[in-house]
Amino acid sequence: MTPTSIRPVATSLLLKSKRGFASVGKSENTVDTLIIGGGPMGLSTAYHLALRHHGDNVNSNDKNNSNGSSCSITIVERDPTYARSSATLSAGGIRQQFSLKENVQMSLYGRDFLRQAHHLLKVHDDDNEIIDVQFQEHGYLFLASSQKGKEQLIRNHEVQLSATAGGYCGGNGNDSNDGNGANIRLMDPSQLKRKFPWLNTSDIALGSYGESGEGWFDPWALMRGLKRKCQSMGVTFVKGYPVGAVRCYDESSSSSSSSGSGGNGRVLSVDVAVDENEKGQAGEVIRYNVDHVVNAAGAHCSRVMETLASGTTENGTKNRHRHHSRHLIHPIPVEPRKRSVFFIHCNTDQHHQSSSSSSSSSSSLLPNDNDDVIVVPRIAPLTVCPITGVYFRSEGSIPTAAASEEEEDDDDGRPPPTGNFLCGVSPPREIDRAIDDVSELDYADYELWDDVIWPALYHRVPAFGEVKVCLFVFGGKIFCVCMI
Repeated sequence: MTPTSIRPVATSLLLKSKRGFASVGKSENTVDTLIIGGGPMGLSTAYHLALRHHGDNVNSNDKNNSNGSSCSITIVERDPTYARSSATLSAGGIRQQFSLKENVQMSLYGRDFLRQAHHLLKVHDDDNEIIDVQFQEHGYLFLASSQKGKEQLIRNHEVQLSATAGGYCGGNGNDSNDGNGANIRLMDPSQLKRKFPWLNTSDIALGSYGESGEGWFDPWALMRGLKRKCQSMGVTFVKGYPVGAVRCYDESSSSSSSSGSGGNGRVLSVDVAVDENEKGQAGEVIRYNVDHVVNAAGAHCSRVMETLASGTTENGTKNRHRHHSRHLIHPIPVEPRKRSVFFIHCNTDQHHQSSSSSSSSSSSLLPNDNDDVIVVPRIAPLTVCPITGVYFRSEGSIPTAAASEEEEDDDDGRPPPTGNFLCGVSPPREIDRAIDDVSELDYADYELWDDVIWPALYHRVPAFGEVKVCLFVFGGKIFCVCMI
């Protein structure tokens, strides 16, 4: 059905705000796909769309595929430095240990992509720049201390083994199961102790360990490689942010449907403020006429959706249609929340200190009551402690061959432990809230360190009794409210 009217949609940013005034209509562009957000999701979306339409051997000046059709793609990113990006502020982890099969499959595809990123992100055959995403396959280790937790790990393990990788990346044969599915191993306390002699297993019922395909990588290197590759395939990048939109509104459509028939509600164009000045005031506003819009704004995607969905009528009055109000009927349940990640250093000169003097104590505060030595982890997988949810992992680039600690002595020619680790925990639910001011990211939640993180670390790894906080990094994490 042909729309009977087209109503422009704008936010208060188009009228008057603390960012200043902005004018619309000075220039227009037409693109097939406009992607809002230039982080990993936006870059990956652009990469795969460009690859599908153009093939892998297109040059930057050729936007037509072999069939003569074209697909223009533009990414709008407010901060190309990614100073406040959730990705660059994160610990850069990847795992297949999920309870939902689809999540496992998506992560398997990501695993294979990271393994082959140096090849997939090459601009051309003679490209001498190597994209190294520093994929450290040192695994995730989930621990259960109760029967209920143990049963959950077993159920999750069955889901994980049932999933297989899809897509064109494929595996590289490094996994014990031909590189296709998840390589997750369930381990009882004795197996955990042999594999990780530094771990207190006295209260552990079961562990789930990713032997390969899990670990961490450098988000910045991945984003840089994706952006470079996208640019070579004709993707355009614009520094700016959306301030309004024009949507299709069919008067004859049923008011009981938010989408309606005949494209009711579809975005026809997006107004993007560009050339922001030093005072944060918007400069020129460019209207992008679009066929498709992708909201890849991460933690801020709900605000972007509100921008696209609300505004004024054609004559400048507020749109009173209930589906086009400022407040969405079905808002996206995602918001930015603060997470503090602490970088700590553990004393590596603890040299097999005896704990026999405390072995007779029944206090639950003394970890590893039956152990004779304190071992500093040479390499720790991203380990998630039961009950508290405190996590920690080694930090730095360590070859997989040098990381094994199972039934090995320290004097075997391998490099000594670096003693560097990352750790953190999600705040308690009663104080975990959305952040409205990014300045909140400039300080750490040291109370969490004192009250929750350090006690849990010391209990799980006795060597962490001698650690110091070197610095902290902050993450404006993406959080889905419906997962509470």
